[in-house]
Amino acid sequence: MKKIKWHLYGLLIYSTIVLSLDYFFLGSAIKWKNEFIVLLDQFWVFYTVFAILYFSFLAPSSKKIIAIPITILSVGGTYLITYLYCKVNPETVYTTKSIIYSIGNYYAHFSLYSLGYFFVERSFQKQKKIRFIEKQQAEMAKANLEIENKNLRLNEDFLRAQINPHFLYNCLNFFYSETFEKNPYVGEGILMLADIMRYSLKDYSKTNGLTDLSEEIEHIENVINIHQKRFVNTLNISIKVEGNLENKLITPMVLITMVENVFKHGDLHDRKNPALINCYINEETQKVHFTTYNTKSRGPKDPSTGIGLNNIKQRLQSLYKNNFSIDTSEEMDTYKKELIIPYFKYSDQKDSISKMYNQAVC
Repeated sequence: MKKIKWHLYGLLIYSTIVLSLDYFFLGSAIKWKNEFIVLLDQFWVFYTVFAILYFSFLAPSSKKIIAIPITILSVGGTYLITYLYCKVNPETVYTTKSIIYSIGNYYAHFSLYSLGYFFVERSFQKQKKIRFIEKQQAEMAKANLEIENKNLRLNEDFLRAQINPHFLYNCLNFFYSETFEKNPYVGEGILMLADIMRYSLKDYSKTNGLTDLSEEIEHIENVINIHQKRFVNTLNISIKVEGNLENKLITPMVLITMVENVFKHGDLHDRKNPALINCYINEETQKVHFTTYNTKSRGPKDPSTGIGLNNIKQRLQSLYKNNFSIDTSEEMDTYKKELIIPYFKYSDQKDSISKMYNQAVC
């Protein structure tokens, strides 16, 4: 649209200059009809010749054939405009030779303008293409830089992970044995921390990436107790388990993440409104109902060390498909989250955990 506007401006300026010069030299003898017909013929030749050049050299290969009908249309249109000029001036006798000469003169003259404009347009298109390629290269370079930075961060994380976590676990056990007799309170805390690390390092490959529900609950209790020791048992939080935990498997580190969210966002120093954690095992539906409730903290919050609630949803979606639910109830001062997931059973029978898992998901 912008290009059309500039073309209209150009045609207006050109017409004004031509008509002004003709009026200056011809005065009252000027014939306005002739002037406008001549301008029409000039513009027609200019744009049709440019269209022929464009479709012949700049357009895609599939559209080059369009140049042929445009050529026929250009010559035919020029002949008709010239014929119109002859009709407007009946006093002048025009022969076929003079008409052909007039048409040839127009093409010889204004084709040069079309050719010049064609080269300008081709130059602009080349520059536009170069800018597009440069932009793509810049975006690719930026993407490559981001990938390199990500790889560097991964390498740094990998180097940090070179400190054997089992070494730290063994050290905690050593500190526990050395500390327990002298300071049982601290020793218990070290033992809990060692158990937390042991659970975090556990290999779940033998159970198809699943963990014992009883161990997950024990892990949650250890985390709560560690926090209680930090704050000298002043935190108002309790956990209630209803049902049998044995012989039940769930996806690991999901329930604990919800509990960590309570520590991160909850006000655990409010005695009137303690944080509540409830785990109910429904044997009939073979599902675990896990609920957390807390008042919102108004002070500074501890940073979360969990995998994040959004990540939980992705993991649950991958494992259970649509066979789970996670609901949030939020009010001005309170926050409640309820998770319902199936649990899987395993025993000493021949049926594998993988089979039980597939049955539950389906």
